[in-house]
Amino acid sequence: MSGKSFILTIVGLVVLGALLNRDYPAVGLAATLVALGGYLLVTSRRTVNALAHFRSMPRRCQARAIISVAVLLLMLSAWFSGVISYFMLLVLLAVDYMMYDNRSLNGGEKEKSRG
Repeated sequence: MSGKSFILTIVGLVVLGALLNRDYPAVGLAATLVALGGYLLVTSRRTVNALAHFRSMPRRCQARAIISVAVLLLMLSAWFSGVISYFMLLVLLAVDYMMYDNRSLNGGEKEKSRG
């Protein structure tokens, strides 16, 4: 599964948790926390490596590490208080999603034609 597809899956689960939170708060909170736990589990190796070598990492890797730490803090806040900041969470996931844009990795060059 590509990085973009993974983040879209996490966003879908977070939105599902938000919808469930309206009628069933405990289930909605659990669904969102499971989604965030999965996201942090998959990104943990990348995050730990980036934090260990933070100064020598490219800015893109630094930004992804900061996003993962922010998601961890939001998850812990939700765990202890029972209140989730869905807007901030979705903004962080959207920024992480935008980091996977292939055109920006190529320096703005046009993609090669198929022929």
